Amino acid sequence: MPPKPKFTREELVLASLAIVGEQGVEALTARELAKRLGCSTRPIFTVFDDMDELKEEVRRVTAVQVEKLCSYAMIESGDFAQAVIQAVLFAKREPNLYRLVFMTGEGKQKSFTDILQSTEVTVKDYLRFIGDVYGLDDRSARTVFYHMWVCCLGMGVLCATQRYLFSEEELVELVHVDLEAMCAYLKQGGTAQKERVSVVNDNRC
Repeated sequence: MPPKPKFTREELVLASLAIVGEQGVEALTARELAKRLGCSTRPIFTVFDDMDELKEEVRRVTAVQVEKLCSYAMIESGDFAQAVIQAVLFAKREPNLYRLVFMTGEGKQKSFTDILQSTEVTVKDYLRFIGDVYGLDDRSARTVFYHMWVCCLGMGVLCATQRYLFSEEELVELVHVDLEAMCAYLKQGGTAQKERVSVVNDNRC
């Protein structure tokens, strides 16, 4: 019978989240985690095969948290802009965790949904919401989704790297102006952005 783990998977992930949040993913080593838990490194590898597996789980858990934060804000406010705003505020509040989710990887080109750490089902929910709330067809909703998240990721990187820390007031104005302008443009028959959105379709959004 294998030994009973001294710490649960959840406990190890929570401790790892704290380390990454405070010091960055580079600081998440077996030795540092063991020090945080007051144990040897052995209990870690009773649960996880290696540190790469643990880091990937920390990334996944963080991505789920961001997704829930954005979805909740959007649904509660009835405004897609709030999802974008909350994602950027997360980057400002938790720069190291934002870097882990959105700014690390093996350098290979990914689909847009992979970059967002989202799922196809979740993207469809966003598109349905955008279409219903702003009165857009599916193709236009995809354009809005793609455009707004590209802006969101750019602003998030600026915050996470502390090149520029947007205030919440700035974010609200910037995001709403951009969203309203995009919706107005598409409703007036704009086509240029619709043609560009094929990249979203090609990437399985």
